[in-house]
Amino acid sequence: MPSVRLEQSLDYLMSHAGDIGAQGNETPEVRLQHTLLIANTLRFGLVSIAVGLIYWLSGEPLTSAVLLIYALLSLPSIVMLRRTHKGFRIVIFSQLTALLLIPLIMTFTLGGFVTSSIVVVWSLLCPLTALVYLGTRPSWLWLFAFIATIVLATLLQSYAPPNHILSATFVECAFVINMCAVAGIAFSMHALLLYSAAQPNT
Repeated sequence: MPSVRLEQSLDYLMSHAGDIGAQGNETPEVRLQHTLLIANTLRFGLVSIAVGLIYWLSGEPLTSAVLLIYALLSLPSIVMLRRTHKGFRIVIFSQLTALLLIPLIMTFTLGGFVTSSIVVVWSLLCPLTALVYLGTRPSWLWLFAFIATIVLATLLQSYAPPNHILSATFVECAFVINMCAVAGIAFSMHALLLYSAAQPNT
C-alpha cells in the first residue's frame, strides 16, 4: 500500500539521518549528537511545511511564508555537517536562533498572544535544546535570550495588527496543540538528558 511505503521511507530517512554528516573519526557520543540534530532538523522542517500550508489555506500567507522560508533554509543546512567540521555548531546555532525568532515573528503576524494561540511557547525549546547539545554553561545564554524574547513579544503585542481571519475554534485547537506538543518535546528532551547521564563514561 502507498501509505505503508511512505511510512517505511520516512522511518528509513530518520534512522539513517546521522549518515548524512558522518565522519570516519567520530566518537559514538559525537555521532549520536549529529544523528539527533539532523533528525530533529528534518522533523522541524517537515512540520514547518505542514503547518505553513495549514496557515496558507486558513488565509494567513505571511505566517505561512515565515514557516516555509524556515524549512527551505534549515533542511539544506545539514549538508554543512559533511562539508566542514564546524558544521555542527553552525547548524545548532541556526536552529537555536530559529527556535527563538520564528515563534516571535508568528506572534506578531497572527495578532498577539491570544490569536497566535500562544505560539511563542515554542521558544522554550531553544534553551532546552541548547542544554541537550551544548551543555549547562552555554545554555544560560540561550535561557536569557528566551526571557528577552518573551519580554519583546509582550511589548510588540500592542503593535501587532488585529487578526479577524482565524476562527475561535482554530485558535483554541492550535492552543491545545502548541501546549501539548511543546510539553511532549520538553519531556522527551529531559528523558534524553537522564539517559545520557546514566551512560557509563568510556
